[in-house]
Amino acid sequence: MKIKSSIYVSFLAAILCVSLSSCEDDDSPEKDIILLTGDVVNLGEVPAGSTGQGDFSVKGQSLTRPITLSIAGEDFSIGRFYQLGTTNDVNIQTSDFGESVLFAAANIVNNGRVLFMPDRSDRGPVSTTVDITTEGISKTLQVTANVVEPLPLEEGTVVYANGFEFGIEDGTAVGNGEIGIDQQTDPSVIAISTVALSTDPDNLGQERDLRSDDDFARCPDNTFDPPCGDVLELRRVGTTLNIELLGLEPGRTFTITYYVLPGGNSSRGLNVTVTGDTSPIFDDLGGLGGRSAGYQEFTRTGIPDENGRLNINIVYTNDGTNSGGGRSLAFDDISVVAGPIP
Repeated sequence: MKIKSSIYVSFLAAILCVSLSSCEDDDSPEKDIILLTGDVVNLGEVPAGSTGQGDFSVKGQSLTRPITLSIAGEDFSIGRFYQLGTTNDVNIQTSDFGESVLFAAANIVNNGRVLFMPDRSDRGPVSTTVDITTEGISKTLQVTANVVEPLPLEEGTVVYANGFEFGIEDGTAVGNGEIGIDQQTDPSVIAISTVALSTDPDNLGQERDLRSDDDFARCPDNTFDPPCGDVLELRRVGTTLNIELLGLEPGRTFTITYYVLPGGNSSRGLNVTVTGDTSPIFDDLGGLGGRSAGYQEFTRTGIPDENGRLNINIVYTNDGTNSGGGRSLAFDDISVVAGPIP
């Protein structure tokens, strides 16, 4: 009976502790911020005028509030990144970079990225700090880099290429973080791709704004028979794909090549603007002969701005009647290649 009584008393005590919240759990972990990848982010050698980046991971312990991260230095910025449904490292979605970032879900593994864009006149070792704070807890990450003499990219270097191979089911909607799993960049160049879907109330039909399609993907001979992988298909007015390249040589020419296949002969428009390109925009693609004419190749000349940024903005501007009918334009195989060294 003594054993049973002891168990009963312990049981009542446990209930009393929960109901009155008066008992401390000696086994509960202390609140903390854990620097999972260490307290130093080394960006290595960064050519002046290009872009360096370094990743880190932090995790909260028993926290009830978000973690705030702030970075010092005008050439440095910070963002968070995460993966959407893929284990392919190039399909990482990165947040906007800025002076600070918030990890709202504090007690999970949070991944951050430091971005460093030194001026072309900078040289030598540099350092800064990332301050990490929450609930009276403060940790510091040291960020180091060495700015070295920039070497021009060899003529013909591919700094960005995307065949829009998604590896997802045909007809699946495409959004941020799913802009193709075979994109590649030169190590000194950062590519940030974003998608904006149509908000026009007259064009919100049942068809998806952007989708993957394996029936009309471009083949090497510019046809689409037999199916040759996946393609990005734009289907509603206002849908936008934006590709921004950071860390290029200001003033140097880069050749942008892409291919378009109209779904038919009727009027439909794709507005593609490129930094430094003053050529007229070929807006109406409906008169190219439709699918029977195969893919049409377009070549543009881009010139990065004084900060080494090159922006490619692709907007579906009309579907003939602007009635939201979902007339398609297939967009495939975009590449950016370095031109002659000045």
